[in-house]
Amino acid sequence: MKSRFLSIALVATALVGHSMIADAQSAQPAVSTLTPSKDLVPVLPLGQATSNTSYANPGQIAGALLYTDGGTQTTGFSVTFGAGVVNYIIQPAGTLATGTLTTQASPVTDGQRECFLSTQTQTALTWNANTGQSISGAPTAGVANTPVCMQYTAATATWKRAP
Repeated sequence: MKSRFLSIALVATALVGHSMIADAQSAQPAVSTLTPSKDLVPVLPLGQATSNTSYANPGQIAGALLYTDGGTQTTGFSVTFGAGVVNYIIQPAGTLATGTLTTQASPVTDGQRECFLSTQTQTALTWNANTGQSISGAPTAGVANTPVCMQYTAATATWKRAP
């Protein structure tokens, strides 16, 4: 009985080992988790490159939303969203008179979002579209602890206020 059990175990091990080798040989390389946030990778639907190939940040592919922690602002601020950055968050010491946000230069996907949150009020908030883009419904002030988002529509290259 021991001998029969040992034979079955050896056959099972050989089959599993063979399967693992075949899987390892056909596996696609994984996206590195160490890729800097400014690096982009191609998005190839069905594995096929096209003349309109899109690019995305590895965090977007993995479902991790990239953010920028703007820290504790003491005066007005001016920031341009970086590639793949979805959230810009600041914690000012008190109310800020002004703040300016600019959308990223090259949005990578239709429906991409950019959001802003401050723990304090911004009396005057300006949200500008980058070159070749337009913006619709941008907020004119920032309300403490109230996030506001803009969403990109690729067909019109327009950022619109989003829930």
